[in-house]
This record gives sequence, structure tokens and C-alpha cells, in this order.
Amino acid sequence: MATTALLSQVAQQPQWVINNSLVDYVNNTTTPLPTSNSPNHTQNGLINHAGQLEFYAEDGAVRDGAGNLIVQQVNVAGLGYNAPGHSEFVFVPVPETCDEYFCISTFVKTGMPTNFAIENYLIYSRIKNVNGSWIAQTMPNGTLVEHWKNEGCLSFSRSDSMPNGEEVNYYDYHNHLAVTRANLSGNRYLFMSIPECIGVFEIRNSDIIYLNSSTSNGTFLQNNRSEMEVFEYEAVGGLEKYTLVTSYYSNPDLDVVSQNKNKGGAIHLFEVSISSGSSVTFSSNYQVIVPKSSRLIDYMQCVNGIEFSTDGLTLYASHLSIFDGGSSGLAQSSDNILVYFQRSSLNSTFSYFGPIVSGDPNKDFAYGQLERGKDGKLYVAGNNRLGALADINDPASAWTSNAVQLNNQLTSGHPYILGFPDDYFDLLYLLPDQIDGEDYSRWSFGPPNEFLQNPIYTCDYPHVLNLSRSFYYQVNQLAAPFTQSSGNSNTITLTQGSQVVISYFSDLKCAETLIVKCCAEPGTEILCPIPFTVTKTFDYVLKTVEICASTCITDIPAPCEIYWSFSWPIDRGHRASGNYTGHSFCQTIPLLNLPASHQHSVIHLHKVLCQGEECGPNEEVILDEPIDLYVP
Repeated sequence: MATTALLSQVAQQPQWVINNSLVDYVNNTTTPLPTSNSPNHTQNGLINHAGQLEFYAEDGAVRDGAGNLIVQQVNVAGLGYNAPGHSEFVFVPVPETCDEYFCISTFVKTGMPTNFAIENYLIYSRIKNVNGSWIAQTMPNGTLVEHWKNEGCLSFSRSDSMPNGEEVNYYDYHNHLAVTRANLSGNRYLFMSIPECIGVFEIRNSDIIYLNSSTSNGTFLQNNRSEMEVFEYEAVGGLEKYTLVTSYYSNPDLDVVSQNKNKGGAIHLFEVSISSGSSVTFSSNYQVIVPKSSRLIDYMQCVNGIEFSTDGLTLYASHLSIFDGGSSGLAQSSDNILVYFQRSSLNSTFSYFGPIVSGDPNKDFAYGQLERGKDGKLYVAGNNRLGALADINDPASAWTSNAVQLNNQLTSGHPYILGFPDDYFDLLYLLPDQIDGEDYSRWSFGPPNEFLQNPIYTCDYPHVLNLSRSFYYQVNQLAAPFTQSSGNSNTITLTQGSQVVISYFSDLKCAETLIVKCCAEPGTEILCPIPFTVTKTFDYVLKTVEICASTCITDIPAPCEIYWSFSWPIDRGHRASGNYTGHSFCQTIPLLNLPASHQHSVIHLHKVLCQGEECGPNEEVILDEPIDLYVP
């Protein structure tokens, strides 16, 4: 019998990119970003294991931690405009790699004041850590930015050009994103909401692949800037189940289907099953209405921010109400600012339960996106602050309206203000979109870079390596008999020359390697009676002589690298040279037809002990006298 398994829910990112700051929301501190562009559409960022900003996005521009532009997402249809996105920007590790990421957004056109088209594209780039720098990668279609184009909810097509002109205009648009944790195949699913349905993709190592779309739903049509969230609650055999939620609002004057009339805004939910063969099934599709505010005359409300509780049984939403204020004009209601919905089990439907936060002092939170915190709290974005619910699994827990102080702004995601209602429902306080339940500590941004010197030369054993944090490691000793050890530690003790491999992961992927060699003091490594030998072999037919030199092979302890350098004449005033490393070398030298004044040639032989990355300071002259090339 199949068993439902609730998947573990673990920590989120410890710091968030919000407006022009990196925010430690747990400790209520902020650090300015290298750029100050006040993003108006999308933002996000990722923190590495040392707590440093690795890269971030602002309105479709992806920058490294120092603020250098990695890639700017643009309209790949060839119109030459930037693609700042809609409400959400997602960073996702590329499967089967340890230092590559997909940068994913949706496309909202800017720069065309006479054209109000909203193009429903999934748009993305791929960046890779190359020698410590983030570089945009060319993808399968030969571009740095690629996209899938919505074909009227029937499918998505892949194209980097639009020979037939622009897509059908969607003034009312609804482009939001949600990404799952790794699925049973090691890939991830990506959901994209579009005006009438949901598109489903799979994020693979090779590319992002379109799978299927939900059936068109006419009530899922109207625009507002919001979020889409996904909760994964079952993985049995080859089947995985998800609950999707996004927002919906309706003007009763526009909604002509009476049974769907909504005078308070709603959440829109989908139950989705995906088999191991990437077969997508939408088993249910329903809305839950937020009741009309008591202060509201017959006008409009909407949901902006959405977030699941850790256990998946509670759903939170920030809620905006607009009412007719009579002589004072249009105004905002202060009722039902943060509301919640609940279900009795993971397989049941959600119902509306009521408001958590209301009142004029809190009405800025009605425009806020929501995010789950690493500390188990629910955070709501507001005007230069974050509000926090103390326990995301308990709607009755304490609410703090000024939990985090920060520099935030009310953003507009649509460049064309056409008048009410869009100038209200298009405003949003941004938070970085995360993959809920994701263990971000397992995300890698390249090798650990713990070892600044490689190799290390020492004979002072035991030799202790002190690491900045706990790593998985593997030690392969260089000298026979060969032994190997591995484990997880922040100190590694070596008893002889070794190769040390460290990684953030137990499978040692994306690892860094350090070589530790034993290097004796100059003159002490040679214990043989005859420290070196030089031999000459003549070929009188070819008129050459082969010079060979070697140290004894019983050197104890193991010497550092041995460097031989010498030179010989090739004609009057000109010389050739040879350079070798190791215990021995051989060099063939042509013999000259010498004039009477020059009876023989000479060779100078040196050995250098390399104590560090440079050879030379500890040079020991083994032989520095002429060798007669003509005398056997």
C-alpha cells in the first residue's frame, strides 16, 4: 500500500536582498549593496557558506557580489529591450553540477511607451563559476538569454526570434513563478502562471524543458502583481504531488459569470501530480474567496503576497482592499490586511479562516510579498520594515509590525500607468523568492578555496590543517605503503606527505585539492656514498654525445623537486640550455667541428631544492666545473 510521506522542511537563506541592501532579518542588520538601482520589478540574491553575497539580481540584471554585471536579461525576440521581470526572480542550481546556476524570470516589456503588450515568456540565463568569477554561459540555442513563449495556454514554443510579429497583447497579465526542490530524478520542476493557466517545466542539466499546461480557466485571468508558491507533500515511487497557489482578483462589473463573482479577491489553488515519466496531471483547480470588507462598497480587492506554513496546512496572504470614499475619492481599506486559510489534511481543500492583521497603522503590509524565515517566522514586506508572525505554523502567534527596519520602497512592475485600478494593484513591496524547505547549505558556489598555498612543503609532522568550517575530506598519503582516510571535520592531522581533498559535500563533488610534500633541508636529503653520477655516451657516426646525470634513488626523507640546469656551446658566442626536474635527466648534445683554438666544450650542472612554489633561493650547486664533451 502506498504511504504518504511528508517531506522535511529545512532552513531558508539566512540573509535577503531587499531593495538596495543585504538584510540579516534574524539579527535586524542591513549592509548596502554595491549598486543602488532601486529595483522596480524583481530582486533576489544568494549567500555563500561564509555568509557573503555571491550574486544578486535587480530588474533582470544579474551581478556578482562586487556589483559587476554578469548578464542582463533582454528581449530575445530581437526588439532590443531589457527584460526586468514581473514580480519574482528565481536562482536555481543546475542539476548535476556544483558551480552553475539558472537565473529565471518572466518577461515584461519596457521601453515602448506606445505599446502596452505584455509578452508571456519564461526567460532565463545560465551562469558558471570559472576560476572564481561568475561568467554567463552560452546555452543550447546559442544565446546568453533564452525563453519559452506561451502559445495561448495550449503549449509553450521555443524560439529566439519572432518572424511573425509580436504575440497577442495581454493587458491583463499574470506571470509568476514557483520552483520545487530536487525531484525523484534529481531535477526540479518549475511552474509559471500565465493569464489563464499554469505552464509546467523541468529544470535539467542540459536545459529547462517544457512539459505541459493546465486546462484553460476563464476565471484565472485578471492581473495583479503577486506570487506563486508550491508545497510538495508526497513522493511515493515514481509519483510526486504538489499544491500550487497564486492570487486572483476580480471586478464584479467585469466578472459576468455570476457563480464566480468575487467581491473580495481570492487565492487560486491547483493540485498537481507528476510521474517519473514527467507526465503532469492537474487533479483539482479551485478558488477560495476572501470575504468582502465591511467598509467596501461594490469595488475591488486583491491578494498580493502568499506563503505556505512549514507543515503545509496553513496558507497566508496579504490582502488589499480599494473602496469608494465618496467625496474623498478612492481610498484603501484597512480591513483584512494579513489573512489566513487552512486545511485539515494535506489531501483536503483550503477554507478561509479570517484576518490576522488589520487597521490603518498596518495597511502598508497589504502590498507586501511574504516569505518564510530561517527562524521559523513568517515575514511580510512593508514600508521600510518587515512585519513578522512569530510562528509560521500558528496564525494565533504574536505579530510584530516593526520586526526588521530596512530601506524598502513601493515598486511598480508595469511601466505604463493607465489609471485605476492598475496603479493600485501593480504596486508591491518586494521580497526575494525562495524555494521553501530547501537546504541552502548544500548549494555550492565553486570549490571551498580554503588552501591559499598549494602545494605546502613541510617535514614537520604531525602537520595540522585548520579549516574555517567543517568539511568533508579525503586524505590520500603519497608514500608507500599507501593509506587513505576520510571524514567530516574542521581540522585534519597529517602524519606524512599527502593529497588532501575537501568539499562541502560527502560525495566530494566540486572539491579542492591540496598537496602536502615533505621537503628536507638543503644537503640533508642525499645519504648515498656517491651523491650523484654523470655519464657520457658518444655516437661518433652522428657526432653527438649524450650526457646523463642522476642522484641516488635511496634519498631519505623524500627530497623536494630536483631542478637541473646546464648549458653547452652550439657555435661561437651562442649556447643552448636544458632544464629538468626529478632525480635524473639525459640530454643529447651535438659535437662541434672545433677550430684549433677551442679544444673542447663545457657543461655546468646544478641541482635546486624547491621549498615552496618557487625554485631558486635554496639552490645547491652539485657540479659547477667544465665537462669535456670529447673525453670519454
